[in-house]
Amino acid sequence: MPKTTTSVSALRRVMPDDSLSIMDMLMLCLRHWPWFILSVALFMGGATLYLLRTPKTYTRTASVLVKSSGSKSNDIRLIEDLGVNNITSNISDEIVAIHSPAVVYDLVKRLHLDFSYFRPGYFRDEPLYAETLPVEVELHDLDDNASASFRLTLGGDGTAMLSDLVLRGEELGGSCRVKVGTKCKTPLGAVTVTPTLYYKKDARATVLVRRTGYVAAAGRYGALISASLQPQTRNIIDIQCVDNSIPRADNILKTVINIYNENWVKNRNQVSVSTNEFIKERLAVIESELGDVEGSIAAYKSSHGMLSVEQAAGQAIGKEAASDAERQQINN
Repeated sequence: MPKTTTSVSALRRVMPDDSLSIMDMLMLCLRHWPWFILSVALFMGGATLYLLRTPKTYTRTASVLVKSSGSKSNDIRLIEDLGVNNITSNISDEIVAIHSPAVVYDLVKRLHLDFSYFRPGYFRDEPLYAETLPVEVELHDLDDNASASFRLTLGGDGTAMLSDLVLRGEELGGSCRVKVGTKCKTPLGAVTVTPTLYYKKDARATVLVRRTGYVAAAGRYGALISASLQPQTRNIIDIQCVDNSIPRADNILKTVINIYNENWVKNRNQVSVSTNEFIKERLAVIESELGDVEGSIAAYKSSHGMLSVEQAAGQAIGKEAASDAERQQINN
């Protein structure tokens, strides 16, 4: 019983008025300071490791001015004059057309985005593109959707060693040496290692080459490209690309805009050709209908003894000439 009284009084001294003072909290934390330091070190180490292993990403933006749909083209006005209405242009259609699967697929083929090149690193692989890429690879015997990867080591003597060969997810094993700039036979089929403008013959470097199919690459880059209407405007579209290489993102945006402009011109020309064909067909129908009407009028006049305008004019001129002749004779 006395022990219980002593513990209660001690507790009251620690927590007066049923509350814990700041000094008591500080003392409690100081008793377990190693655990706090260990927790902070673990969290800081985990965050640092995450940042070191996570690839850097960059967002690049370009804007496209779309011609306002308020001013109709001559082709549209011609078709509407012939009685075909409800021909409109929607800005949302242009947004969909900019990053449509066909545009992205064409983008992958033009920029060879089915190939990715990396420099091996301790924490993460660094992407190689443009000025940092010494060579490019072409696999001649693989179909458009076959995947492959290998390690390419430049020997500094104009040759390269291919190792860690993987084809369609299966390791082929072994290695082979190829000459840079020459088409060579390898376990992956015919391979050409082409030097870029930034290739140095005596340079030694290791490049990780990864190749995906066109469809997979188009799906990947299609998710990285987005288009949206610029706020407070009606005909300016912002195109964004998120990538871990700034030069590649810039080339992607530029190529997407070029493809969009080419498709726009192609569609415009197709509209003109279709309009001309439509007008020719309509004119042929109208000419046929007018010919039938003119024939019906001629038949009606012939059956009722009516003269055509040309015949009536000829008779009037003949009568006037006869009247002039008689007037002249009377005067004489």
